[in-house]
Parts: sequence; C-alpha cells; structure tokens
Amino acid sequence: MGARSTGLLDRRGLNFDALTVLVGAVRAGTRGRPAANRTGAELILNTRLEANDVVKLVINGGTGSGGKYTVQVAHVPEGSTTASTYGTLAVVTCAPGKQVIAFTGEQIREIARVAGSVTGDVRVAAVRATAGTAGDAPTGTNIIRLHEDR
Repeated sequence: MGARSTGLLDRRGLNFDALTVLVGAVRAGTRGRPAANRTGAELILNTRLEANDVVKLVINGGTGSGGKYTVQVAHVPEGSTTASTYGTLAVVTCAPGKQVIAFTGEQIREIARVAGSVTGDVRVAAVRATAGTAGDAPTGTNIIRLHEDR
C-alpha cells in the first residue's frame, strides 16, 4: 500500500507562530494562551531548533527602532525544562525595517554544544534575547522572532 499525500507539510520542524516571538507583542491565542508583550526572556520550545535545515532570525523595527539584543540558544536535556549554558547565536542591532539572518541547524547545534560542553546528543530547545544596556538599550518598537525556511 503506497503513501498518500494529505497536503500537510513535514512536521519534524518548529511550528513558527506566536510561540517563537522572542521580543514583541503577541495576541491571545488558542488553548488559552494569553496576550503578552515578550521581552526576550527564556523560551523552552516544544521541539528542537537544530532539527531544521535553515532557521531565520527575523528582526522587524518600527520608526525610532534602535538598540541591540543578544540572541542565544542552549541545550535542554531530554525530559528536562532547564537549559544548560547559553551560547550566542547573534548580536542584532535594531533599526527601522526588516532584517533576516539565516542559520543552519548544524550551526545552531554546534553553538549550543560548545557553550554547554555537551557530549552526546544535543537538543537545542531553549532560546532567549537579552536587551543591550546603556547606549545599546532598545528603543522604539522591535519584534524579534524565529522563522523556518522550507
């Protein structure tokens, strides 16, 4: 019996939606998710970043947008909700308009492996965006999110 096409995409990667917004406003959603204004705090994802071929970091800035964020990833052991040591994925400078930075799953895996001194299977499921301070403090409206390139 052969496989049939159902019109659905391969589900091995991330569901890129409100759950992958690191910085910015998120509307209320399904399953009781409340509206929120994300500040870059740690997100423990329900899947693995390194399992994707390409993951894009998308930075959108409004008028008056500025400042910097350090975006980091970390290994989370299977069955745990605690991230290991974070490694820097990118330092982004916010500006009006859209910026896109692409990473391969292999690059993301290596950053997390080295930062956390992980031996064995690397499970990159934690991400955060830390705002700059003093002269690098964010200004204006900024949105930082992950996006999968299929």
